[in-house]
Order: sequence, then structure tokens, then C-alpha cells
Amino acid sequence: MEIYFSHVAGRMTNTDWQHSHVYATFDHTEWDWAANHGWLINEWEPPYWFQGRQVRLDLKVKSKKKHKFPRDLHFHVGPVESLHRLDRVWKAYQKYRGYDDHLDFRETCKIEPENKRIVRVYYQGKIIAFSILRIYPIPVSLQFAWDYEEPKLSAGIHTQYFEINYFRKIGYRYNYLCPGYETVCIWKTRFPGFQFWTGTRWVDDKELYTKLCERDSSLVNLDDLGDLEEIDDPTQPSIASGNSTWSGPSARPS
Repeated sequence: MEIYFSHVAGRMTNTDWQHSHVYATFDHTEWDWAANHGWLINEWEPPYWFQGRQVRLDLKVKSKKKHKFPRDLHFHVGPVESLHRLDRVWKAYQKYRGYDDHLDFRETCKIEPENKRIVRVYYQGKIIAFSILRIYPIPVSLQFAWDYEEPKLSAGIHTQYFEINYFRKIGYRYNYLCPGYETVCIWKTRFPGFQFWTGTRWVDDKELYTKLCERDSSLVNLDDLGDLEEIDDPTQPSIASGNSTWSGPSARPS
């Protein structure tokens, strides 16, 4: 393992904070260790991995009740190809969520497409949503989008349960859900086996995670960073936090 830091900015007048990128590269024998210690692959700058408030689901934990999928909702997992057929869904998703036009799901597919899969979601025979998965070297749900033409369908929740079953079927212990920041990421607590990375360990405290996400969204300006209290974790050293490199949209609607 080699760790790299990029010290981007900071303030020392009337406050005290530092904004730093934290990256690392790992040998293939270290990949599992890296994922278990809060590192995920930087999808735009491989071979670098990044630290963040990662979220994962322990696939050994199952719901008390089996999840029921709507009768007319179907899923198909396939290679990264024929992406133009997903344009309509992506444009509708961007418009509904208010995301910038410069965000393009194809960017998530460009690097290592052989290690990724597309989940196409069909409702009554029509593609209404899709999800991009990384299946190697670690299982990550990277990006989800749907057209919202049937908002009561809860396509995002059903698709995540499908991904849980899919990753469990192909032999993985965890399903990583990328970082969890701001209120748009609170939905990740809804699934069995929820855990998030504090910086030193994985915890299943949904209340703490929710408060942290709400705090993220309450930040108004950079100097607010200097007033933040650290996570109340006796195993965590008292140091200033860094930042995540995740820049894509994170919301999977309920």
C-alpha cells in the first residue's frame, strides 16, 4: 500500500480546518483489506482508491420478511453496452433530480467496463430504470437512475434489493453503496446489514449516520467546517478529517 495526500486548501484565521484529498494504491493481495478499511476505487482515476464515509450492506444479514417485487417489474444484468438505449431514462432522471447537464453516466462506464455490469429495469416491458454495478475486485452499486413516470413504483428500493440478491448469489459478503454524505444518502439506512465507516471502524448506528448526513446538508460556508465536532468514537484519533473524491449523484429515490 502507498498513500498519497493532496493538500488542497485550509484556513487559519479565526478558524482552523484543512481540506485534503487522501488516496492510496494497493497490490491485488490487499484489495479485500482496503475495502474493509474504508477504501473504495476512484472510478475516475484508477488505480487510486479513496477514503470516505463509505456505506456497505452485510449480505449475511437478511430481512425478517422476504422482499416482494411487483409482478410486472423485471431485471436483466448484462455487460456495459448499448448505452444509448438508456439515454431517455438518464435525461428524465437528471431533470427530476435537478442535476447538472454535465453529469454523464457514461463516464462511470468508461474505465474498466469489463469489471462492470448494467442492470436494466423493465416495467410492463419498458425500460424505466438502470443501475451500474462494479463486480470486481469489490462489489459496488455505483449509479442508479430511473424516469419517475411511475413514482409510486419505488423502483430505487426494488432495484437495490435486486442488487443485494445478485451480489449474494455471485458469492460476495458485502454490497458497497459508495460514500454517504448529505440527506440524499439517508436512504441507505433502509436495508438489512447497513454499516458505515467512521474512519476507524464499521458501525451500524443508523441514528448517528442520519445525524451526520443532516449535518453535512446544514453546512453553509467553508468556515463552518472549523466548528464541526468529530464523531464520538473512542477508537478514532482526534484529527481533522479529509474529504471524499466521489462526485457523482448519490440519490436512489425511495
